[in-house]
Amino acid sequence: MGKLLRDQVKYLRDGIKANYKKTNECYICGQTEKLEYHHYTPLVYLWETWKQKNNITIHDTNDIMTYRYDFYKDHTVELIDDCVTLCKEHHSKLHSIYGVTYSGAPYITKKVRRWVEIQRNKNGLD
Repeated sequence: MGKLLRDQVKYLRDGIKANYKKTNECYICGQTEKLEYHHYTPLVYLWETWKQKNNITIHDTNDIMTYRYDFYKDHTVELIDDCVTLCKEHHSKLHSIYGVTYSGAPYITKKVRRWVEIQRNKNGLD
């Protein structure tokens, strides 16, 4: 371990992916191919907020490995339970509307959740 070779959030995902509750179909349209896992509250937002709150600075991969399990414990609900499986098309559309990390996450998260439900209803899945 040592120098950061990629975005910090990718290291976080590596350690938690096995716990994801990804379903076999898109929540919005029912498609069963090209499925992706969407966190209603973006990982980037959660991680940056958590680091700031805990006065943590990341210099290398060892730092991430040291702190990531505490981060997981503090955000299990947002990382595992407050998520939805979407097809690539709907996931891309969501992020094209709200952005990749949608700043102002707590407020925007509610809007994203509402958008997902509206799209699901439009597809007759309610």
